Amino acid sequence: LELFREQLEFLEWSAESFDSGFEGEAKRMATAIRVLVHDTRVSHSVLTQLEVKSSIKYLDTAEPINPKNLATTPGLVIFRMGSEGASYVAPLSDRHLEPSVKRFDEWWTEPVTKDEHLALFSRRNYVLTLSNKEGGAHVDPTLDASYAALTRGNSLGWVHSTSESGEHLPLGSPALA
Repeated sequence: LELFREQLEFLEWSAESFDSGFEGEAKRMATAIRVLVHDTRVSHSVLTQLEVKSSIKYLDTAEPINPKNLATTPGLVIFRMGSEGASYVAPLSDRHLEPSVKRFDEWWTEPVTKDEHLALFSRRNYVLTLSNKEGGAHVDPTLDASYAALTRGNSLGWVHSTSESGEHLPLGSPALA
């Protein structure tokens, strides 16, 4: 229970740092989430060890993916436009959708993002890639091609224009938000 509380404190401090402008802190948040919920053959999550992982409900704030919609779905994020340009942000409590609650497996593995190549990304994809490959706990020399397209190739396809030049600039990566 003490280690559970410590992971929550890590998340609180990291969220404060992220909200203050250090987006890289999302990688440490992903690592804390991995510690709390991710189980493997040899690694047991804190919530599993506390015997509560399958009995609690998980809040789902993602915009549902409509399979009939050909457009991309950012899912967990929205776009913010400001004087410094455009970026992805997680609206959390500001979301206009009614959040739902789900069992862990559905919440963890259900797709929350669809890109222009119809690649789907779940919370599990985001958390494990940020923590295991993007520097949260490990840096891997290669990335999954779909994830690389999403985070480095703007496969959501969203752009914004600058008022000075009218140039169309990609919005960037939604992964940290």
